[in-house]
Amino acid sequence: MNMANFNFRNLPIYKQIISEINTIAETFGLDDSSTNLLRDFVVETAHQQYQVGNKAGIAWVHGGMKKTVRA
Repeated sequence: MNMANFNFRNLPIYKQIISEINTIAETFGLDDSSTNLLRDFVVETAHQQYQVGNKAGIAWVHGGMKKTVRA
């Protein structure tokens, strides 16, 4: 796979995260600007953690979103 042309936005996990963010934003009555800030924060944080090799995050992605992470 050519990583230069890889678009993570086509991954099911990305689509599911965005859907969940949109549901949360709607539940809390966030405007578009606030929704975009929330979406950018979540996606950027997930991307950074994946890049540094966050093993819990990677296991979570591969295991699906149904699993909960306990602090």
